[in-house]
Amino acid sequence: MIKRKRKKMEINESSNRSSLASTTGENFEIFGLIWLDLSTNNVHDNIDIQQQIRSIINNLKIFHNIDTCEQYIRSLSKDDRIVFLVNEKHAFQIIPRICELRQIISIYIHSTENNQNYKSIDQYKKIKSMKSDLDELIVQIKLDHVKQKKLEEPLKINIFDPNQSIDRLMSNTNTEFLHSQLLIHFLQHMKLTNEQIIENKKELIDLCKTVYHDNLNQLKILHEFEHNYLSSNALWWYTFDSFLYELLNKSLNTINIDLLYLLQFFTHDLIRQLKNDQSSSINRVYRSYLISNDEFDLYKDSIGKYISINTFFSTYIYRNDALDYFNNYEYDNNKLKKILFKIDIDPHLTKIKPYANISIHSQTTNEQEILFSLGSIFRVDNIVQEKNEIYIMHLTLCSDDDYHFKSIFDYIKHQYDENNINLLSFGHALKRTGKLDEAEKCYQRLINDSTHDQVFKSHSYHYLGRIAEARGDYDTSLECLHKSLEIKLKIMKQNDPNIAQSYNCIGIVYQQKGDQEKALEAFNKALIIWRRAYGKNHPKVAGCYNNMGVVYKREKKYAEALESFLKALDIRERHPSASPHDLAGSHNNIGAVYERLGHHELAIEHYNLSLKIKSKSLPPQHPSIASTFENMGYVYENTGAYLQALSYLEKAAMIYRHSLLPTHHDVIQIEESIQRVSSKL
Repeated sequence: MIKRKRKKMEINESSNRSSLASTTGENFEIFGLIWLDLSTNNVHDNIDIQQQIRSIINNLKIFHNIDTCEQYIRSLSKDDRIVFLVNEKHAFQIIPRICELRQIISIYIHSTENNQNYKSIDQYKKIKSMKSDLDELIVQIKLDHVKQKKLEEPLKINIFDPNQSIDRLMSNTNTEFLHSQLLIHFLQHMKLTNEQIIENKKELIDLCKTVYHDNLNQLKILHEFEHNYLSSNALWWYTFDSFLYELLNKSLNTINIDLLYLLQFFTHDLIRQLKNDQSSSINRVYRSYLISNDEFDLYKDSIGKYISINTFFSTYIYRNDALDYFNNYEYDNNKLKKILFKIDIDPHLTKIKPYANISIHSQTTNEQEILFSLGSIFRVDNIVQEKNEIYIMHLTLCSDDDYHFKSIFDYIKHQYDENNINLLSFGHALKRTGKLDEAEKCYQRLINDSTHDQVFKSHSYHYLGRIAEARGDYDTSLECLHKSLEIKLKIMKQNDPNIAQSYNCIGIVYQQKGDQEKALEAFNKALIIWRRAYGKNHPKVAGCYNNMGVVYKREKKYAEALESFLKALDIRERHPSASPHDLAGSHNNIGAVYERLGHHELAIEHYNLSLKIKSKSLPPQHPSIASTFENMGYVYENTGAYLQALSYLEKAAMIYRHSLLPTHHDVIQIEESIQRVSSKL
């Protein structure tokens, strides 16, 4: 017998408060200020200065060691933006080591020698100012930061290519676009009870009291918010220089599910107010940005494609209002490019994310500001360079009803019951699209949230168990699944199909652990309940037979395995709601047993049937198709038909190379198999 990897069995799952509590050291804002001063007395004596800094940029980190400081900066995301303050004595020990980092946007040097003509300054364009008076330096930081927030704040986008397929199981730009629209749909339409909104506001306020405990200015604003916030004033709060704007932008930039959930009431209020104030007479707006060369290349590659801007997007009616932010703003033109977005709007366009003139709410009354709702979609028409080093990027606002997006929004509609969008359904949608970390946060929050009942908790434990199983953490998976089952046994009737679902999933995990006896015991319990509830010819009963067949095969009880797989196939072929995935899985598993029994022709016959179904229901580059090609290759290898074996293995390899990373186990395994078979020719 040839030594090779085990055939891939296809297992069926029958589907039917907060990690924010610990905030030590976490930055909940995009901008931060790092102060490096090796003289500890100087910094701690300047409590007043620290308060001034926090009134501009709340996240202040003070370091007294150059290496520790550099290590921290390098640990930050490229989407973080750091203002760096350093004393002159040590400035040019660290500046050459960090000035090229994208995170560093500006450097300020505190000169104790009153030497403002330091020769090394000119070679570092990020050095904005060098002053001996620390108060003057802070004033300069404040003035510069007004423009930094407009020009340097990262713009979170996703790209949609109408010429690229959409497959939620495979990673490409279109699937990322889909994920972003799922999140936006959830934030727009999730329905919270009054009790949940009150609890979320309370948790948000408690969080902010911790995050801003050293910021007297923001604590005053927080007190005002706690006692006087009205949903009708959401736009005023958004334009106000406060924690709400900072927290919302950072949470959207990093997809912080916990924080977005707490802020959902605010997001919902903003969108509703934009809808109420929707503009109908605006046909063009502008926005200036500084973007990196890599980001610029990404936009160039997006010409003719579509982008979703996944935050609230501020623009201006007048071109000069946008361009004014470039005036007297020093930047590294070798690393960054000036971009002016020129956005055309058809006022008669329907089914668009709302946008409105928010000037009456804005703190800056001399600008006509237009705010687009998060998730607004634009077509990238072209990019043209002007003489003054500014690139004009021409965008056109698009409707969600555009035929290019039909598959995206049709998929989203099927993920949610529009009348029952909640954290649980959002977790399910994230899980189905492979976003396990984000889905886990949804389920964990539901467990810890006292406003949700035991049914929600049982579902949450169940899906936490499934996520742990997907990661190979079988002990945690069993712990969560048993907790879910324990709740169900208390609140449901003994023969409730949901209890069978738990037994079935527990069986799958025991099977993965190699405890086939406990797996079979769990599957039998599920089978009894489902047969009583649905009759003997239901797809759930078929799924249970399928999973029992997998257990028997692993125990090398091939006759029992074949009997179970054939029962599953018989039910599925006669049931109108059987999915192509399940039918293909049955043929795949029957083929694997026939091969073990030495019936190679029957094995190939069922693999071909599986392949035929998959080819009609899956994209041509799907790994599941590759798996069947691979299995067929091994059958031909066993019969000595090495040319046919090599042909099928190479077909599998082409798909694996396209859809998986080079380090993935399946890619490595198929390459080894090809080499082995090639050596036999």
